[in-house]
Amino acid sequence: MILRPIILSNPLKPGDVWLSFQRNPEDIQRNPLYRSIDGGQTFSKVKSVDSSELVAFGKGDNNIPAIYLFGRVNGAQKDTLYKSEDMGKTWKAISDPQTLQFPAAYWMEGDMRQKNIIYVATIGRGVMVGELQYSQTFNVFTFTKSVVDNIMKLF
Repeated sequence: MILRPIILSNPLKPGDVWLSFQRNPEDIQRNPLYRSIDGGQTFSKVKSVDSSELVAFGKGDNNIPAIYLFGRVNGAQKDTLYKSEDMGKTWKAISDPQTLQFPAAYWMEGDMRQKNIIYVATIGRGVMVGELQYSQTFNVFTFTKSVVDNIMKLF
């Protein structure tokens, strides 16, 4: 069962369009990540990705955006948060699937103004802000704050 598509336009390169379908978590079929470099005329699978649940652009280096992916690469058995700094050729896990999962993740956005910041909207848990924290053993996103309290003040 396909829940909804995610269609992203590369904010730094006209005609570069990415497409993902959020899947039913119980579905054993994997959802490829698709990319078009001709403005959506044709799409092809991003071969480095096994399954794509959520995808977002964020600030990168040298006019190349970072791409964040919640899904599976390299035969992973659990959804994990990944970051690519080379337009999806390679991916680096930035969450530990054993300790950090997003079972209710609904939407994800990368910050285009500041590197290594993402926002994850969840079903029933508000919006979380994550910042990539570097360590010698594992580079992981630490979700340091929730903006749900600030949003609730509006109502």
